[in-house]
Amino acid sequence: MNNKIYMYCLRREKLKIIFNKSNYSSIKEIINDNFFIAETHSSEVNKEEKSEIEYKFQNNELNILFSTPTLEMGIDIGGLNIVFMQGVPPLPSNFAQRAGRAGRKDDKTALIITLCDDISYHDMYYFQNPKDMIDGVINPPNFQNDNFELGKKHLNAFIYQIHDFNNKEMLINEVTKAFGSFNKEEINNYIKNTDFYKLLGKSVYNLYEDNTFPDYSFRRDEVKVYELEALGKSKKEKEVYEISSREPELACKEYKPGDIKYMSGSIYKLVDHETCYKMVDTLLGEARQYKEIYAKEAKGYISRNDSTISSSPEELIKYIDKEEILRKTKEDLINIEYHREIELQFIDLEDYKNKDSIMYYCGPTAQVLKRQAILISYNMDIMTYETMISFVALINNAIKELYGLDDSEIKIIHDEREKVFVLYDANGNKNIDLKKIFSNISNILSYGYNKVKNCDCKEINGCYICMKNYSLNRYSALLNKVKAYKIAGYWLGKNRLPIDIKITEDYGDIYDIDINISVKQDRVEFSYENNIITEKIDKQMQNEAVFNGLIKVLNNLDEDIEYVKISSKSKYIVDGINGEANISKSNSTFSKYNFISLKYKNIYGEKV
Repeated sequence: MNNKIYMYCLRREKLKIIFNKSNYSSIKEIINDNFFIAETHSSEVNKEEKSEIEYKFQNNELNILFSTPTLEMGIDIGGLNIVFMQGVPPLPSNFAQRAGRAGRKDDKTALIITLCDDISYHDMYYFQNPKDMIDGVINPPNFQNDNFELGKKHLNAFIYQIHDFNNKEMLINEVTKAFGSFNKEEINNYIKNTDFYKLLGKSVYNLYEDNTFPDYSFRRDEVKVYELEALGKSKKEKEVYEISSREPELACKEYKPGDIKYMSGSIYKLVDHETCYKMVDTLLGEARQYKEIYAKEAKGYISRNDSTISSSPEELIKYIDKEEILRKTKEDLINIEYHREIELQFIDLEDYKNKDSIMYYCGPTAQVLKRQAILISYNMDIMTYETMISFVALINNAIKELYGLDDSEIKIIHDEREKVFVLYDANGNKNIDLKKIFSNISNILSYGYNKVKNCDCKEINGCYICMKNYSLNRYSALLNKVKAYKIAGYWLGKNRLPIDIKITEDYGDIYDIDINISVKQDRVEFSYENNIITEKIDKQMQNEAVFNGLIKVLNNLDEDIEYVKISSKSKYIVDGINGEANISKSNSTFSKYNFISLKYKNIYGEKV
């Protein structure tokens, strides 16, 4: 035939189109044969939807399920063929739970794929040492019998079922039989001095919520996002409207009015309301503390620039309990203290969010937590930040191993102003007896010292057997196992202060030029003397924009400049300049900046 197209116009009543008979009897058959059906399972999906999704997946109505750790255990999802993990799980136990979901069918075969992020030290370590994760040690659940604060919760739950609260002797006998490993004197005193009738005035739900019953380390202080329809409803009624939640430490930088987020399968815009927050006094001034925030569905699509996450918030401490402070020191070079209660302040100073070219004012936000904590302070003229974070990592790992704690139960922050590291009870549920841990600090240091010194790993940064863990991933590039065990050895009297730790050279306030860096929504501005240079964020990441712009500025400076001060509100920029940030050595832009900075006698960052 030739390439011409013939068109015939027929009257509608005479038009007849004939199709070949389909092999399918329904649309469902067409979908099953030609499409993969996928769904999402996470804490942001409500209970009814979760149950429906689980049922469909079990009955092969869904082919693919994208999930957060909500499916890791406790839910039967049937037999799987493939498990695909985005990122290496925190622990071998997590890997075993996730990988073990597959291969349960009769043929016992499965494919397990783990995608490793090349800028994650955690992921790359296990990419190079996969057996440490696949065949890694899985520690059984641990219960500390000498932690009576936690024991009380189990006693409450046990006694609640008895109901005969008047017969104290009977209660003591029954509890002693069930909890024979507990201290009998503590059991007797607690039962005799406690009015258990107050338990009957609360629902079981509330008894878990207020830490009367054992809570298994679940957090009760999360900041929740609700659909706008939940405004004015009770706490219980709001549950069906919940679309997201974050720990306070993360919510401080991730939840701000005006932000657009992808949550619970839809696009939402966070909405401000006066009932959502209270004003709190922080060390940096007044700020809003959100305990909940509302959201309404937004139309269209979401781009990378729409969903903003602030740079790392300020991490500060405020001393509030001066009565119960225990202190141990080593020649005033290193101090370790226990505080029964300390105030942790996570402060985001960003005032504005640029949405659709409209400047939306939301003001500084903060999350203020009160926790028991162990503080490790140091003489900054002798000890470098790298040395101390290595020492703290050694202590952190030793505590978690000796006391059988989960990786997330103790968190670490660094207050740059006070030059102190803080190890705190992350959940605030009094499940960890940090006072007892503090009293045992010498044994903990001895355990960590031997563990690190005798580890066979050849990595100067240590490995996941001796020093590293998932919660310290952001510090991985700074860890030094030699410095860690030498400082521990110095505390224990095994060696003198290491000779590789020297007094740092101090240039004081000497500088020839001050470069101010300001991060905006879509650009980074560099101002010095009478000059302003702008670097667009656009297609490059914010870190790249900062250091690309800084390279341009440094290349344009006069040749007689030797001392450079770089000031910024953003802590992570200052830490990067001072070598205290966990910036990947594979970051070519940062490497170029380091090379160019060599021609100056000193470049230092200052937080403003």
